[in-house]
Amino acid sequence: MSAAQIGKRVARVEQILCTRHDENMFTLEELCRSMWQRDKAAFLALADIFPVELFSRNFEHEDALAAEAERRNRSRFSNSRCIP
Repeated sequence: MSAAQIGKRVARVEQILCTRHDENMFTLEELCRSMWQRDKAAFLALADIFPVELFSRNFEHEDALAAEAERRNRSRFSNSRCIP
């Protein structure tokens, strides 16, 4: 199977899933992300009964990227001088 065929199949699956997604439905990733944002320790405790390592690694990576961007923004603004 070529990359183009795989891409078309993925696009079809996304279209099917997204058209059925309404305000009362959530993906597993959305639910996990909500739990992660509320209580990281409780989310990681789920690893004993549910394999959430994939999500936790992604969320930790995203948090690290966001923290790095925040640090860069703070340092950029603290280094600039504002003359009133």
